[in-house]
Amino acid sequence: MTKRFFAVLRYSVVAAVMAGFLVFSGCSDDDNGPTTFTGTIWDYINQDQFKQATSGNADTALDSLIMYLNYPAYADLKANLTGTTDFTLFAPSNTAFKNLTALPGLADPDQVNPDIIKGVLAYHMVQGKKTSADLTAGASLSTIYKAPGASANDVITVNSDGSLLTGSSNKSIQITTKDQLTTNGVVHTTATVLIPNATGSQLSAILGSLAASVLLGKDFTYMAYLIGYADTGVGAADQFTTKLATGSNLTLLAIPNPVFQAMAGSTTDAQVKTAITTAFSSPAIARAVLNNHLLTTKYTVAGSTGTTKFGATSTISAISGKVISVTTGVPAGTCQCTTGVVLGAEKTGGGSSTAPIVKADISAQAGIANGVLQVVGGIILP
Repeated sequence: MTKRFFAVLRYSVVAAVMAGFLVFSGCSDDDNGPTTFTGTIWDYINQDQFKQATSGNADTALDSLIMYLNYPAYADLKANLTGTTDFTLFAPSNTAFKNLTALPGLADPDQVNPDIIKGVLAYHMVQGKKTSADLTAGASLSTIYKAPGASANDVITVNSDGSLLTGSSNKSIQITTKDQLTTNGVVHTTATVLIPNATGSQLSAILGSLAASVLLGKDFTYMAYLIGYADTGVGAADQFTTKLATGSNLTLLAIPNPVFQAMAGSTTDAQVKTAITTAFSSPAIARAVLNNHLLTTKYTVAGSTGTTKFGATSTISAISGKVISVTTGVPAGTCQCTTGVVLGAEKTGGGSSTAPIVKADISAQAGIANGVLQVVGGIILP
């Protein structure tokens, strides 16, 4: 399902391509104003006339929106469109989604954190029936999306010309067809996907960097949580996010979700997060752990052009100052990896921690411009 989605974020963040839209039958204007479609919003957008296979026109088709809303994880969003409570849906066309397919670092939407996808979809829904008469200059529409940690739901603002201001870099998103009335609300179509304000701010700062790969990645939601925890209470210059976003020639030893789940002895989200904040009992300790996982040289298993091959030296240094040993040629059955590379370090107070590289040399193909990502099967402790 998520193929093509982050897909979903590109041109909404970096550019918008507007296209003409036809007025649809079933909700057209006449002398008495628009008629009401005799069905729900969900029924309305599922009509054959909005399927590209039928119309042959991506500018009027809504198949992509339907595809995302049909995903089981977003059933509560779909329920808003099938019920009896009034909603306003801003419905991006297939063209809107297609125009977002080249977001740096998100070429494979299957790797996008589904919570981000859900947030973007939720941002297209407003409780109540908001017709064009309500979309006046300066109007602020409270969507059903609330950013993590926010005190209020994210809003869409109406510009003086009736266009929409959101978190996209496009500050004048046009509504291409207005007032498509249904029994439980109204649909307004757009040729641009709407991006929540908080999401837009985050994306503009991290796109194309190692930060995007981890903070937006489906496989690294707990490392993203650890980074957010570590960045608490420190200035931007000292935040780990800033280092990942603005540094160059870096190697990030990225810790995937199963490592944290194994540490917690649970796959339950709340229990894993509790285990993280218990094990790393302060933001300072969390920063120390993360700093063990960032190297200021591009290291690769393959030793590709412009990088240093793991094993060229027996030790390397992390930005924390921790000396990390490099062992190569380790049998797969011993390291539980196919790369044969295991990194290790002495822990304060004795003992050691190891982290085999389980997925190697992720860089250009993932849209990462400032370094290399190595997925590791362990945590290098302070």
